[in-house]
Amino acid sequence: STAGVFDIESWDQVAAFRGRPEPSMFATFLIRAGWMWRSENAPALLAPEANDHGRAVLAILRERGYRNLWQMARFDQRRNTEVAQFGWLTTSASRPIALAALKEAVRDGSLGIADAEAIDEMLTFEVNKNGREEAREGHFDDRVMMLAIAAAVLIRQASGTRPRSVQPSDLLPYRRPRSSRTAY
Repeated sequence: STAGVFDIESWDQVAAFRGRPEPSMFATFLIRAGWMWRSENAPALLAPEANDHGRAVLAILRERGYRNLWQMARFDQRRNTEVAQFGWLTTSASRPIALAALKEAVRDGSLGIADAEAIDEMLTFEVNKNGREEAREGHFDDRVMMLAIAAAVLIRQASGTRPRSVQPSDLLPYRRPRSSRTAY
């Protein structure tokens, strides 16, 4: 399980988590993070992945009444209508969209990534022989996909305004985080 917390206005990453908790513990972590980084009148927006264990996490978040979950429109072929999907459903169609959002946000400097391990994962992310972008063999891409989903959600937030591009004079030399828990 991987999570990142991003400021909705600056798009800077303020926290990161990676571990192997059970879905109920991960949901508890997300709820705490959502209330810790809340706005004046609502908890922070959570956009968990709606695949595999993420479905269980989303079900727990909904059972516990968390009231600010990302929703995306999904076409239901059986009903021939659009329905709301809680969380980010990563499919063969939505994965390239999220990755393109991440590439754009990194290229223009609008996404402030504070997680050094995520940056290391990005360096091992490549196009495989079948044309699919993924982690090099023996490496992971959990953090890359978390960043991709975050970038896609931030771009799609109607209330969020895109931060200005980073200028070379704005850049500080990279420094490793002092705490592995908070990335600061």
